[in-house]
Order: sequence, then structure tokens, then C-alpha cells
Amino acid sequence: MDLLTKVVPIIFVIAFILKMIIYRNEGKDERGLLIFNESYRITLTILAAALTAIIVLDSYLNFSITIYKNVITLSLMGSLLIGNLSLLWLRKKY
Repeated sequence: MDLLTKVVPIIFVIAFILKMIIYRNEGKDERGLLIFNESYRITLTILAAALTAIIVLDSYLNFSITIYKNVITLSLMGSLLIGNLSLLWLRKKY
């Protein structure tokens, strides 16, 4: 888990920078706004589902604070990565 706390923030920053570069290159036309709105919809839906699952699992398993932090970090990272993949897919689709 120590590797997780060192690698995930770096991947998060790279994914965030990638998203900003794509946003800058797409422009602010109707197509670009459609792509980014759809990408954010997917990202936030996955994040909400992951956080709900964490809360439900925590009520049964009683996570320690370290496990809780790691699971939240993984859910944030996973939703951002899936959002970036959906962004790249939507750019090809539209």
C-alpha cells in the first residue's frame, strides 16, 4: 500500500493534465462541450457509485482509517481514469 500512496497522486496529476490539454485543443465549440459534458457525466456517476459502495461496505466491514483512505483514493483515481478513457473514446465517436 505504500507504493499506492506514492504512485496514485502522480497518475492523478498526469490524468488531470491530459484532460486539460485535450480541453484546450478541442476548443469551446458545441462538439467540444458535448464531449466534455458526457465525459464528466460518466466520471461523476462512477465516483458517486463508488463512494456509495464504500459507505455501504464500511457499515458492514468497519474499515480502518488507512484502508478507508486507500479505497477513496482508488475510487477517485479509477473514476478519473475511466473518465479520461471515455473522453478519448468520445473524441473518436463525435
